Amino acid sequence: MDVSSNPDPPVGQGPSRRDADESSSVAGDLAILCARFGLGRVLGIRRWPGGNPSVAKVLIQTAGGRFLIKHRDAAPGSARRLASVHALQAHLARHDLPVPPIVAGPDGRSWLQLGRRLYEVFGFVPGGAFDRSVDTSRDAGRVLGVFHTASAAFAGSVSSGPGFHDLPALPGRVGQIGLDDEHVVDRLRSRYIDAAARASGAGFASWPVQTIHGDWHPGNMRFRGGRVCAVLDLDDARSGPRAEDVATGALHFSMSGTGRNPDDWPVYLDRERLVGFCGGYDSAPGQVLSAAECEALPWLMIEALIVEAVTPILRTGRFGSVDPRALLGRVDAKAAWIADHAADLCSRLSS
Repeated sequence: MDVSSNPDPPVGQGPSRRDADESSSVAGDLAILCARFGLGRVLGIRRWPGGNPSVAKVLIQTAGGRFLIKHRDAAPGSARRLASVHALQAHLARHDLPVPPIVAGPDGRSWLQLGRRLYEVFGFVPGGAFDRSVDTSRDAGRVLGVFHTASAAFAGSVSSGPGFHDLPALPGRVGQIGLDDEHVVDRLRSRYIDAAARASGAGFASWPVQTIHGDWHPGNMRFRGGRVCAVLDLDDARSGPRAEDVATGALHFSMSGTGRNPDDWPVYLDRERLVGFCGGYDSAPGQVLSAAECEALPWLMIEALIVEAVTPILRTGRFGSVDPRALLGRVDAKAAWIADHAADLCSRLSS
């Protein structure tokens, strides 16, 4: 779930001594990285907000230009995973997808391990945030269709891990959150089970599997002139039915509301942006949603909404700076709105 926030302060400006030590260590690594990759002397460093919290990002200005650096802990298998993700990104670039250029070192390798961290370097693509317009939503849907056409031809391998549909353990784990309001917990559990059953009933298991983005939302894109100018963050790319990406995108490009108080977020989805997104998807060559996919879409959106909210809370007890109790109450209300309007949404998508 994409929650808007202000950019973080520059690296090294934080109240925590631990954060300061971490920032100093990263800054030292960046100097080595720039030397190895021939980026030039570092002139400025700024944290880049958003995305997967386990993958930190910094924007650096060097004598050679601006670059986005991602770094993460070098866990077992992470370098192999990076190799597959970078191969996918290079494949998409060859198929005219607007993805940031990968910067490789002198040995041709597109990442560098320094101590316990793995670093990636990308050329920075200037652009802005999603303007919440129908036209931009439509273009985001179109680009997803182009992404799917290109990624279907990708010969490499990516993760085949589970997505958000019909996760057997999720209903039981929802009860572990420990909310004061047990009614919300019970409703989230039952809404997820019902939505999964309805999506399965539409034929989900029979749909073709291909490489999908895995996290298609506005925070993973940059925009310019009402068009997508950069598709970011392929870290969640995996194998799955294309409808999972469409559901995630349709959900996020039709939600409204910003700020840190979920009670201020509208419950409804913007129907025009949702229809625009899916219409844009259908406009991409070879990518027209089937009647069964349209039927399942509202239920897949409910599954995605619940999983994206519940998973980080179960893992950390938090959802960024948002009150998890208020968030889950609003997720419950949004899921109810989608379920109540599922027939209308399907009719609009099929017309």
